Amino acid sequence: LHRTPVAQMCRKADDLLHRTERGAVQEGISSSDKVLTSVCWEDKAWLQHFPLNKETALDYFSCSQFYDRNCNNEQLKMQGGNFSAAQMASMLSQMEGIEYELQHFQELPADMNNTAHSLYVIHKQQRSVAMKQVTLLRMYYILDGVVFELPSLQAVLRARLVRLGWLLQKAFQVLHEAAAQPTPGFEDSMASTPVLGAKEHAAKIAGHKRPRAQQ
Repeated sequence: LHRTPVAQMCRKADDLLHRTERGAVQEGISSSDKVLTSVCWEDKAWLQHFPLNKETALDYFSCSQFYDRNCNNEQLKMQGGNFSAAQMASMLSQMEGIEYELQHFQELPADMNNTAHSLYVIHKQQRSVAMKQVTLLRMYYILDGVVFELPSLQAVLRARLVRLGWLLQKAFQVLHEAAAQPTPGFEDSMASTPVLGAKEHAAKIAGHKRPRAQQ
């Protein structure tokens, strides 16, 4: 029982995930595009002055550190036009490059027993008009005014594999320690068994093989 095979398995899986991520970089994700899955963002002052809904979710998201100001959304905003969400989506569909799009939303109004809740899912994607292709780069969600970044599948798999490797190492360690300890009662039985010399052992075997006398 050794830990080496477990460590090798984890390293191979980690190398595979790194190769997958390098492929994703070649498809359009910048290597300088930092993953911010360990942080969240909220602007309570903004929420006090403006309503957060499907029309303003992207505007609220653009104030966060998750927003890339080189995107096409920002270029349209800098043109000074007061575009609606539908107009913005129509113009973005004709532009090349990075864009943000509201993919899903769920708004639950307040009632007598519950407060209002809202969920907005935003995609960061790269659009190629010539190839008529949209490549998903990142996913974010706004839950009750707090912005989070969803971890990638590679990051989730790596975390699971690291935990799996740690658990396997602990299991092998317990088995190795258990195998190294003598079994209770085994040593006592061995100690009580007489050790025969070579002659005594041969005589004992010959006695077992001696044919019985015919009656």
